[in-house]
Amino acid sequence: RRALPAPPPGSQSSESASVRTATEARVRDVWQELLGSTVTGDTNFFAAGGHSFLAVVLIRRLNDAFASDLSVSDLFRAPTVSSLSALLDAGNNHARQTGDQDTSAAPKSLFNLVDGDPGREPLILIHPIGGTTLCYRELAQSFSGDRTVLGIEIGTDAANFRDASMDELAARYANEILRTQDRTRVWLGGWSMGGVIAHFVARRLRQHGVEVCGIVMIDSHLPGAAYSRAELTDADLIRHLARELGVSSRRSTLDISTLLELARISGVLPFDARPSDIKNTLAIHRRNADLLADARVEPDNIPVLYFAAGAKDARGWQDIYPELTCKTLKCDHFGWRETRHVRHIHRDMQNFMKQTKRRQVAHSANGGTRSEL
Repeated sequence: RRALPAPPPGSQSSESASVRTATEARVRDVWQELLGSTVTGDTNFFAAGGHSFLAVVLIRRLNDAFASDLSVSDLFRAPTVSSLSALLDAGNNHARQTGDQDTSAAPKSLFNLVDGDPGREPLILIHPIGGTTLCYRELAQSFSGDRTVLGIEIGTDAANFRDASMDELAARYANEILRTQDRTRVWLGGWSMGGVIAHFVARRLRQHGVEVCGIVMIDSHLPGAAYSRAELTDADLIRHLARELGVSSRRSTLDISTLLELARISGVLPFDARPSDIKNTLAIHRRNADLLADARVEPDNIPVLYFAAGAKDARGWQDIYPELTCKTLKCDHFGWRETRHVRHIHRDMQNFMKQTKRRQVAHSANGGTRSEL
């Protein structure tokens, strides 16, 4: 099993522990339906076979059942039945915090993934095209105790997607960082589309006086080179989702019904999985793909660490960022999440952060200032 985020205090009792509250019983029943196995109060979702897409389905069903507003990122800090139930009972989900919350307001996007040294600049990881941050679970955990890691995600409901352009999306994310983080220096990063969004968020933050120490991109394709409406058809997005789910097929085309059938047969999704679960996820993919198709990047001078999956170049980003360092990963676009690659990425990120900070300190000591765009 991959390394898991540490559960909250009090949630590490034996696996045989039974549920203790009515909320836990209801949450347990939803988990059992999805996981297809016996679940107790201390069952860890990820250790029991839960994956990113199943987490999306889980959170949507819990939000429907409890009229709540839990985020997929809540599973980072509350991966057990008892700890997630505690969030519901304590009213820590966003819908219960205000009671009469304005439903026209944009939902919260920034979440704490792991805690670290408060004296160090936080790392903010931004969602890929699927809209959630669960792909960063192991990478975030590798920084636990060392550096606080935050995640930015859209959520599990396509109806929450209200941004008409990449600039608008980046402005919303930057504003939430500015509103909730008392920081003047941050690191940004992301896989695939997440790296692209980080470029736009960085520019927004710098306009407000926040120093972006550097950006980490994991196999992010430059808009215009790989993202176009003609190339990102619905069929392409379904194949992309199939890869995320680990479902393979020799069929030249896939539709939602076929993907759902293959996912059920392979055991990736339970047999009661609904077409609406996949349709909602594909809707988020579609909206994000449209933003990518229209996005246009501009040159910048922020230090960038780029991880190229199966390639030796930065896919055009070297023309955008003169201060770019490229590392090659011996895997495909989805394979970086394997433990062996995550370890290499974490090591290279640590070195990149240390070296970049030393250069910036030396630059400041010599009386230089980094220009703001």
